[in-house]
Amino acid sequence: MSTTESGRRTFRSRLNEMIDQLRDGIATGKYKHGTYLPPEKTLAAQFRLSNKTVRKGLELLMSEGLIEKIPRVGSMVTAAPLLSEAEPAVTIVMGCYSTNEKTLILSPLLDDFHKLHPSIRVEVVALHSSSQFMETLRPCLDNALLDVFTVRDWHFSEIADGGFADLLLPRSGSEQYYPFLAGSFTRGGVLYAEPLSFSPVVLAYNRKHFREAGLMEPDAGWTWDIAAANATKLTVPGQRFGLHFQVHMDDRWPIFLLQSGRHLPSGRPQDGEQRKVVNWMSGIRISKDIIGNQALFPHPLYGSDNDIGTLFMQERTSMIMTGYESLNRFAATGIEYDISSVPYISDPRTLMTVTGIAVNKQSKHRTEADCLAVYLASPRAQRLLRERTLCIPALKPAAEAPVAAVDTLNRPSRFQLYRDIIPSFRKLGELQLPPGGLRPLHEAMKDYWTDSIDETALRVRLETILSAPADCPVHS
Repeated sequence: MSTTESGRRTFRSRLNEMIDQLRDGIATGKYKHGTYLPPEKTLAAQFRLSNKTVRKGLELLMSEGLIEKIPRVGSMVTAAPLLSEAEPAVTIVMGCYSTNEKTLILSPLLDDFHKLHPSIRVEVVALHSSSQFMETLRPCLDNALLDVFTVRDWHFSEIADGGFADLLLPRSGSEQYYPFLAGSFTRGGVLYAEPLSFSPVVLAYNRKHFREAGLMEPDAGWTWDIAAANATKLTVPGQRFGLHFQVHMDDRWPIFLLQSGRHLPSGRPQDGEQRKVVNWMSGIRISKDIIGNQALFPHPLYGSDNDIGTLFMQERTSMIMTGYESLNRFAATGIEYDISSVPYISDPRTLMTVTGIAVNKQSKHRTEADCLAVYLASPRAQRLLRERTLCIPALKPAAEAPVAAVDTLNRPSRFQLYRDIIPSFRKLGELQLPPGGLRPLHEAMKDYWTDSIDETALRVRLETILSAPADCPVHS
């Protein structure tokens, strides 16, 4: 070992020693909540470090939510000490989408949170991503049955458009979020939920299948016609299908509509509904041709999101349309796969969903709930999300930080693809549907896909859905 390398390790050990001692001092109550750590000069002398190095160590403790830098005063302890027998724990209830419990590695994150805040217990209850989300959520908020909860951007729109955003505690946010996330949970200039992660839809594919079929791998120039032609070549009767996606998920099927021509701005002319339906029809026809073609697409009985991931892991499908969050199903497998942008029709567009964390303003433990929300959006938690999952953290520095030299997760080689396709990101709101219009729109498309109605009847239904007054929710 060289003298220089030995010196570096000694330097790192002294820095780690300082950080560990301060962290333990906070945990044991040596440095109590609201008091200050020793001055930087004192720490520098004690651990034989430069002032600059000491500040780096303190910045790490700040990112962990343990201290706060008070200008011209010092480093104030903000974390609570270990729970004493005389100090009872406070239990808060966190509502969480069932998928987030896995994709956001919720258990490890909550274990880490408890180490920092041992006096706060977190009970997790399931939230169901249904079309009646607000109907289920509202009683939980009004009666303080939930203190904090995860929320997707389209469900937040349902909350805000219904006039219920004031039930949530405003957030301070961060300048380190990706800029395109800023409006996901904002209304009237107020942020009501902290973005935690985002998930654009991409095309995941089995590289071995492409080699065996002698095909070039997907790229950004693929249209759906090219994808369907290659899916047919990848299909092996009785063994595997070329293409699969969840036709019932609200961040899958609308992609075909968003890609179908240029969309009309708000305040469209009277005939706007008819023009939009004409635009949509190309995408609707293509989706029907793919879904109904059992020479390349599995039987609709294999229609759940779990089925799609399972068939892909079993190598019974070659390509699937999926979100980044769902890639976590493959993280512990040995499947040889990669990702590409989704095929397109006339516009290269894909759907992006954003998951955030919101605090119930009516919570009886609002301070503790806020503490959890701050932690989940902190650089510390976001880095854990980056290192231990295939999710994309909302904080750009965390999302783009390098992972460990020995990464145990099966990441696609093109994991950073999302950075190149940001201009293609779209949200469900760009369909410009009236309130409650998404569900009847999907029902109409299902009737068309199954030949229960023809194109003429479908157009009539779509125009009826689109022409509903803004203050009159559409029902299926």
